[in-house]
Amino acid sequence: MIIQLPGALLRFANYQREFQYDSTTLKTGLDSLMAQNPALKSALLDRKGKIRSAHLLFINGDQLDRGSSTDRALGAHDCVEIVTAIAGG
Repeated sequence: MIIQLPGALLRFANYQREFQYDSTTLKTGLDSLMAQNPALKSALLDRKGKIRSAHLLFINGDQLDRGSSTDRALGAHDCVEIVTAIAGG
């Protein structure tokens, strides 16, 4: 699978935007991403280990519902996009 990061998270991943993993589920792909980029874990996950509410996940362009399991099976050509909501005034 391919995992793409938004600009707001690039500093936690040595400014690399795209990662490719041979993982078979969304969870194992995200775990691989955070193992490779440990600083990303605290930026991406809350204290309970769930994706922070500021981040949305899209799989092949379709938004993943917040309550959905990350155990969802994915293939080598699936693309996971992490989109971060930025607010300000």
